Amino acid sequence: MSKAVYDSGVKGCAESNIGTGHKNLQDAILGWVSDVDPENFESVGHRRWVLNPTMKNTGFGLVEDYCAMYAFDEKCPENKERNVAWPCQNMPIEFFRDNFPWSLSTNRTLSKNVKVTITNKKTNKITKFEKITPNKFSVENNLYGQTGCVIFRPDFNIMKVIHLELMLIVPISLFHMMLIFLILNALMKKNY
Repeated sequence: MSKAVYDSGVKGCAESNIGTGHKNLQDAILGWVSDVDPENFESVGHRRWVLNPTMKNTGFGLVEDYCAMYAFDEKCPENKERNVAWPCQNMPIEFFRDNFPWSLSTNRTLSKNVKVTITNKKTNKITKFEKITPNKFSVENNLYGQTGCVIFRPDFNIMKVIHLELMLIVPISLFHMMLIFLILNALMKKNY
């Protein structure tokens, strides 16, 4: 192998989400977006690179059960999109599981004093996240696609949630956001 080919491979690996054990590229992408591994919870970095609004180019590769996604592209800096949520509004439920962390990338540096309150509008049950807790609640400001990510894992069965209201309070930067997660539209007709 020539040094040029080797160097190109090293560069490609350094700028990609990589994985093994996936049966196809769809499975690999869902694995990166779910970022369910405990060691990934604090940053959900794979997810943030996949959902990066400043990405202009991407590429995928699969050899046997090894896969890669060129993801560290930021060639569209004019896209100033903020507030990239996962799960996203109207997301098909078959792509989300109860153990998946939720996240909101804000594209701004956040204080560790962020608080999250989720209200189930059907039952009025309130879930609060106020203290950084491993595998439950994290605020991460490293640049994985976007900076300023709030990551949390609610303790409820998402299959039974019809309408959630999420309030993210960021005291240092003095902005409040109200996000409505309207998920599971297909389940709206079911009685729970």
